[in-house]
Amino acid sequence: DLATSAISATAISTTNMPVLAGTPTTGNNVRMRNLLSFLAGSLSQVTQFYYMQSPTKLDTFEDYKTFPQRVRDTHQNERSVFIKDDWKALKSLTVNLGLRWDYYGVPYDGYGLMPLTIGGPSRIFGISGNSFAEWMKPGVRGEPTAIEFIGKKSPKSGTPWYPDDWNNFGPAFGFAWQVPWFGAGKTTVRGGYQLTYNAGQVANAITQENVVPSSTNQANYMGDSGANAYLDLTKVASLIPVPNIIRPMQPIPLSDRTQQVYNPQPGLVNPYAQNLTLSVTRSVTSKLTVDLRYIGTLGRKQWNAAFQINQPNFLFNGLKEAFDAARAGDDDNPRLQVLENMLRGINIGGGNFGPVGSTFNGVRQTAGMHLRASTGTAAGVTGNIQSNLANGNYANLAAILNLVNYSNAFNPSLPVIPAGVNGGVLRFNGFPENFIVTNPQFSNVYMIASVNHNNYHSMEAQITLRPARGISMQSTYTWSKNLGLFGQVGSTYTNAVDRHADYAVLGDTRIHDFRTNGTFELPVGPGKGFLRNSTGALARILENWQLGWIFNANSGAPVSIAAQNMLYANGSADIVGPFDRNSKVEWNGSSG
Repeated sequence: DLATSAISATAISTTNMPVLAGTPTTGNNVRMRNLLSFLAGSLSQVTQFYYMQSPTKLDTFEDYKTFPQRVRDTHQNERSVFIKDDWKALKSLTVNLGLRWDYYGVPYDGYGLMPLTIGGPSRIFGISGNSFAEWMKPGVRGEPTAIEFIGKKSPKSGTPWYPDDWNNFGPAFGFAWQVPWFGAGKTTVRGGYQLTYNAGQVANAITQENVVPSSTNQANYMGDSGANAYLDLTKVASLIPVPNIIRPMQPIPLSDRTQQVYNPQPGLVNPYAQNLTLSVTRSVTSKLTVDLRYIGTLGRKQWNAAFQINQPNFLFNGLKEAFDAARAGDDDNPRLQVLENMLRGINIGGGNFGPVGSTFNGVRQTAGMHLRASTGTAAGVTGNIQSNLANGNYANLAAILNLVNYSNAFNPSLPVIPAGVNGGVLRFNGFPENFIVTNPQFSNVYMIASVNHNNYHSMEAQITLRPARGISMQSTYTWSKNLGLFGQVGSTYTNAVDRHADYAVLGDTRIHDFRTNGTFELPVGPGKGFLRNSTGALARILENWQLGWIFNANSGAPVSIAAQNMLYANGSADIVGPFDRNSKVEWNGSSG
């Protein structure tokens, strides 16, 4: 057998090896076939990785011979200045004022390989348009996305990845006031406010983002019918470099849908946090102090470094209602018309079905019938059409319809779909390429976007006892809540179009938190209650023995309820009325 073809079923079988279990694709049979190929030094293919290392070399890729290692040299500069001063405004009032300026430079690549969509960041929406106003709205309103290299060391050195943010001025204000009542110097009120800008993300995330489609290529050689009909290790040296006919930075066709891309949001700015404090400190005695504090942290314009804008659209194009009807077996429901139009003339059900819209074996072929029977799948999507419909996983179901091709075995009269082309079913009846995803050139389109925010509020009560009769301790009770968008990073919003619906208590919230620690000096040794008159070595052994304790308790993480399948990700629960935590969760909706 040739290495480029499977070992025949008769070469290794139970006929010539009666005790061999399995089949040519399972068990010990396939293990023996693999071992035979390994011991013979057989190769199925030779693969070589090609890459770009210069933004101006667009006629050919580099390889390990022309540029020994692929390098990404990411740079980002930071600067900060902070000034602050205190003023004794009154005998009992001290005020401090400050101002901080932060600069977080726009990232660039040392070889000039920082990628950006041609025409600016808004072009990441591709044929859908130029902004969120056209998001999840089928129809062509723009041009396909193309990518170029920008920033320092590139041909477009004057174009930054996103605009420099020079106005990051953060004021700081604080005061301390000794209240003149209830005893001089016994009560102090303190407060403050500070605005602080933060870096958007860490450097290793940026390195991932500056690798774009068409900047690399993996060339494969699987032999031919001539001199290299059989490949083994002895031929590898003569086959390197592997022939490569692909040129760098070629446009990604609308039918590709397999590659991912990162791009900054138009007008991206640095995130910032506002910190607020207010406290009252009361010296009850010379050794006992009581503190009451409010602490708040408000996060604004927080980055989501992987905001997936290519989420499958089934909510705003009629698919959700059509899926509901197909799932319920209601094939006469007019809401199925969008699927009838999409699948008309196509058989995705298999051998026992005919094209949708026809009559096969006396049975009218409907889109709902085909969805309930189809085992069609798509690379990178969990499950198949049938299982995702049954389980209500409409996001995955729509994702498959965006990618799936019809089989010519069940559709012999339809045109053959070339290799590397996806979305044949969607395209056959003239549906817009962006009917399901915003930018159909890519699988995932990640936008680095300042779309998140959070609000942390807390009240702290603290008692501090300085050493009194050998006892010192500090106890703190905190009541707090951290509220924000549940899917802070990535494509984890319940519904990316309505992100604010995910505003809820975050998982790191601990509403009640109590912490205490202290020490007790044992009354033993010189001058203490026991053996107070001891001296010498005995006194040194007995003195300064202490017992200490630490005790922490909190109310635990918030309860989180999630279904097996939700709109897109987390699934924020809507609770109406009292909720019994010891009961079970039941769904009695119309979709079953």
